[in-house]
Amino acid sequence: YIIFLSDIAFRDFRTYRTAATHVLSGQRFVGSTADMPTGPYVYLPITVLVYMPLAFLSERTAHLGLMIVNVIGAIFVTREIIRICALHSIQLERRDILAIGATIVFAPTLGGNIVNGQPNLWLLAAILSGYRYINQGQQRIGGFLFAIPAIFKLWPALIGLWLLYRRTYTAIFAAVSTGLAALAVSIGFFGINTNITYFEYIIFSRSWTNLFAGGLD
Repeated sequence: YIIFLSDIAFRDFRTYRTAATHVLSGQRFVGSTADMPTGPYVYLPITVLVYMPLAFLSERTAHLGLMIVNVIGAIFVTREIIRICALHSIQLERRDILAIGATIVFAPTLGGNIVNGQPNLWLLAAILSGYRYINQGQQRIGGFLFAIPAIFKLWPALIGLWLLYRRTYTAIFAAVSTGLAALAVSIGFFGINTNITYFEYIIFSRSWTNLFAGGLD
């Protein structure tokens, strides 16, 4: 029902696809004034390039393609869980692996990410890979992988607290450098004004700070 009959599955997907088409036509795709039927794009502007292929496909084809990409992301998440378990000397049986994979694909929360087109499974795969690389002593790669989710969404930046706790300063430097490089590329590609509009929307509208005006009841 969610995939074929409801608009729920198309909500975020339509935002990503519309943002991509707006880039091609030169229209605004970030900020509260953007003409976006399902809401403005809420990731760093440079990340919209990931969704550019959607603009060249029909809606149904693009949605199906994005779901397939997310299922592949679920496979990568499962693989990283297996590798991390092996890193800690935990050997999983085949039935355990199948149970983990099925949970990632079909659990309501994660399965909803697949049909909605959210990038969360790929971001989770990057976080798990970063954790594994850091525990294997490869801090630069780990820091780079940790930075990728933070380019899309703000909450992965909290992983920096764990990196500070671990005193993995090389990983911190790699993560910060990657984030700053992404911001610089975003400004270079879309201009300073688009990026300022994005941050203004995230801080003043998306964070719902107005709900706290006058204190809590």
